[in-house]
Amino acid sequence: MVDKYKGIAAISGVLVMLSTALAFYLLFENLFDVKIQWISLLFLLLSEAILMAKFLLIRKQTIIADAHISSSVIHIVLVFLAAVLFIVFKEEAAKMFILINVVGLSVLIIADLLIYYTQCHTAENGGEQMDAQKVLYHCISQVQQLSLRHKGTSFYTDLCRIEELLKYSDNTAITGVETKIGELISELSTLLSNENVDSALIYTKTNDIAATIQERTAQMKHIKRGKY
Repeated sequence: MVDKYKGIAAISGVLVMLSTALAFYLLFENLFDVKIQWISLLFLLLSEAILMAKFLLIRKQTIIADAHISSSVIHIVLVFLAAVLFIVFKEEAAKMFILINVVGLSVLIIADLLIYYTQCHTAENGGEQMDAQKVLYHCISQVQQLSLRHKGTSFYTDLCRIEELLKYSDNTAITGVETKIGELISELSTLLSNENVDSALIYTKTNDIAATIQERTAQMKHIKRGKY
């Protein structure tokens, strides 16, 4: 969240908390004489402080951020409803009210932790996918350049086959084989630049690259099975 909006959120949060305290003070003449009343005020202020803290900690508006805010808003509403019910109908049931609020806070914390875990997991997968896409795109680019350079030669078909294998490779994760593929393509490029090289070496290298890509495909299937 931008700094100026953080300032607005902080001021708004403080005003809301002051308004809540003032409302309780005006509604109840002997606010601190009745245990359930000041305990209700305490839990309401705590839930509002948690909401304000979330506003201050959120850096940008996302679905995950909305989930964090929504969980606190729901928590505040439930605390308020519980406070009204206990003040009106069960003034002496302070222990039960405290227990309910402690459970409510626990549920809120667990919900926020689950949301945070989802956020981290999504970000990690997204970053890994971007890394895989960059590596594979670089490999495809290299092979395309080789294909254009050696179009019409006996190696062109094998180069096109490698390009197709790379294009249709799963790019949602890194397996570790990508580096090996890149190295093999670089070695192939070096061989192709040598006019006196034995054709058998080039065919062996193209077969090695194709086999390594297929090895990566098998590893990706294993990774997918592990995720689900």
